[in-house]
Amino acid sequence: MGGINNYCVNPEPIISAIIDFIKGLRSRRQINNISEVLRIYSSNLDIMKEALIDKEFFIKTPIYLEDLLSILNKVKNEESEEKRKLFADFLSACRHPDNLECGNKAIFFRLIEQLDYLAVMILHSLTQYQSEKGIVERIIQDTNNNYETDEILVHLWNLESLGLVEKISAEELEKLSKRGGNRKLRNPKDVHLYRSNRLGASLCNFITKGIVLNTSGINHPFTNKKNNDSLS
Repeated sequence: MGGINNYCVNPEPIISAIIDFIKGLRSRRQINNISEVLRIYSSNLDIMKEALIDKEFFIKTPIYLEDLLSILNKVKNEESEEKRKLFADFLSACRHPDNLECGNKAIFFRLIEQLDYLAVMILHSLTQYQSEKGIVERIIQDTNNNYETDEILVHLWNLESLGLVEKISAEELEKLSKRGGNRKLRNPKDVHLYRSNRLGASLCNFITKGIVLNTSGINHPFTNKKNNDSLS
């Protein structure tokens, strides 16, 4: 819990809350899950230290404890290693100064429960309208062929069903194709374009503040995408 100690003005109540939480766990697996998430989170904070330099600004103990305990309660029984990492990154995002005043964390938390890193990557790539083919090609290129086409498309369609991605209408497609400019569509009626809507973009902007790359000893799902310290 070194990272927590280093980046809290008054870490005692936080450390005490974590210890009390762990004491209430019933299995070694739950303890291992919590330990793993706290380790990743602590490593993330060490890499994010420049953003967290103003300790007085970013830490508000009651709000922080609510975020922390909600996530620990979720991950204690989480079977997926990737999901545990994603929740650790979400907790890191909660600590980023840009997210401190965010009033939508509860909504974002419920959405993150239904997503994984591939879904976040797709959201991150959809700042402008793209075709299904374009989305697939970009994800495959960015991840060095880590994902199959069908897997990417299913994630895209799921994002649409969750209300995080919008598909351009046929009428808008016609207007876009007639405009020419940066994009020309030969058969607009046969092509669907997607982009993140405001909710999807807001969620992506929030969570990517906590997705830290190059974390020592951690095989991060985003490692093959970029080599900088974060996606934000």
